[in-house]
Amino acid sequence: MTDYKTKATDVIKELRQASGLTQEDVAQEGSENEICTTRHYQDIEAGKYVPGHDILLGILERVKSNISEYEAKLHGVDLQQFNADAERVWDACVGKDFDSGDTLLAALKQKPYCNAELFIVQQKVLLLEGIIISGKYRDYPKARAIYTRALRLTCHKKLYKNDVLQIKDIYKYEYTQNEIRLLGAIGASEAHIRNYKLACKIYDEIYSLLNNFDKYYDVKKKSFPTLCYNHSRGLNSLKNHKRALDVADTGISFAREIKEQRMVGYLLGCKAWAMFELKLNDYEPVFKEAYMMLEMFGYTSSMKTFKAYAEKCEVALGD
Repeated sequence: MTDYKTKATDVIKELRQASGLTQEDVAQEGSENEICTTRHYQDIEAGKYVPGHDILLGILERVKSNISEYEAKLHGVDLQQFNADAERVWDACVGKDFDSGDTLLAALKQKPYCNAELFIVQQKVLLLEGIIISGKYRDYPKARAIYTRALRLTCHKKLYKNDVLQIKDIYKYEYTQNEIRLLGAIGASEAHIRNYKLACKIYDEIYSLLNNFDKYYDVKKKSFPTLCYNHSRGLNSLKNHKRALDVADTGISFAREIKEQRMVGYLLGCKAWAMFELKLNDYEPVFKEAYMMLEMFGYTSSMKTFKAYAEKCEVALGD
């Protein structure tokens, strides 16, 4: 019996016992939900077989686990600690403190779990590397290449084929937080190099995903306001101002609901842009509130850009 086979069967048994299910409960032989025969499942736990991909996914779903947890246990990785450390890097970058994010990422890479050959760990590290390369060094093509590699694609152009997002064909299980964030990051990179059409196609996919499925709410809390800002900005650039206004309003409402005031100013800026282009009344108060929010959080460079645009729209924001 190989070490791998021993570890795999031990992890499966551990996850089943933690779920409180019997071997018969997992196999469900003879039912429409059968994964395999009870005897075959018993042989898996006894170490006679390593389950194939489909059977493994069925077992993990039955015991309320997932492939990431399984692989982490298989490699002896404390996934909870890794995720906590990685989220500190992410939060620093979302707050546009890329120097701190860079320092935290360097420390993260020294931790033992980063030496494990665990895809979910390597994927998140690549995501964070790309975010820092994009935000700190403004090297958007390089960042995009890193995100693409993290999604196991050879080229970002393979994201779509005949207007179908290919990530759905690559991953047979549901989207992970990493995948959603990586798609958003690729969208942002495309927008930065003014490829707004592709960026908005990607944003549309994620926007629909996060808005229509409750199971992604934890990802939504972390990513949705930023997504709406990037999406609305891209739509405005494509002169689809009505849709841009709808997306901005949705983002503003959600950002206020979760008390993410930092993003409200940016979203209000997108809303003001759309309202002005649509020649709607009462856009001036929106300009002023957006500027006030940017000022509150000390976004000096954004304030300067936004003020110049407001002056072009003949909106006086004051000193």
